[in-house]
Amino acid sequence: MNANQDLFYSSLIGSERTVLNYRNAINSSYVRRVLTEFCGTSNLFDLSDLEQLWKVYSFVNLDETNIRNHRFYSAALMKYIRFLNNGEKYGQRIDHKKPQKKRSS
Repeated sequence: MNANQDLFYSSLIGSERTVLNYRNAINSSYVRRVLTEFCGTSNLFDLSDLEQLWKVYSFVNLDETNIRNHRFYSAALMKYIRFLNNGEKYGQRIDHKKPQKKRSS
């Protein structure tokens, strides 16, 4: 097993079900296929380049498969990105330069 994989899974906090969901998303054929297309590997834990992972996350986050599955896959990818980035957020929303709509009270 990869050292990043061991550290990542041991760092997860939450219920057993939450941890299982992250595992299932990371090991899914969907994520493996996207990783292979973008990075040339199907193993998320072979990757540590945050910029490359952000590109994968950005694609997955807006993909219909992910949206249909309540962002199941992108949540796991972001969790791994934050793990690699010492728990800090990484990247910016695609609409970060657009003015936010004000909520009506």
